[in-house]
This record gives sequence, C-alpha cells and structure tokens, in this order.
Amino acid sequence: MSVPPVTVYADDTSSEAARIMARDRAQRLPVLGEEDRLVGIVTRRARSRSSCGPAMTAAAR
Repeated sequence: MSVPPVTVYADDTSSEAARIMARDRAQRLPVLGEEDRLVGIVTRRARSRSSCGPAMTAAAR
C-alpha cells in the first residue's frame, strides 16, 4: 500500500476510480465516505463490471 494511501470517495464516478487505478497502477482502492471514514473497497475487477456510476456502486457489486 502506498503512503499516504491512494483513495476515492463514495460519490466519485467509477471512471474517476479507473483513472486513478491506471495512474497509480492500483488493483484496489479504499472508498471513503463522510468524515473520511472507510466505507468500502473498489477493485479493478468490480470496476470492469461497471461502466458508469459512483465508485461505491462498483464496489458493492
């Protein structure tokens, strides 16, 4: 894991998550919600199943 960790927010789009994953060569990203609390993890595999929508939607699939 990188320090500080590379993250996305629950209201970011899955396209934004994909861009960050490609930029940082990440396989997964922590998803942060209110007050920067961890609410999930989006993976490259989950991201590939979702073509649009919030990152958290991709993480939940």
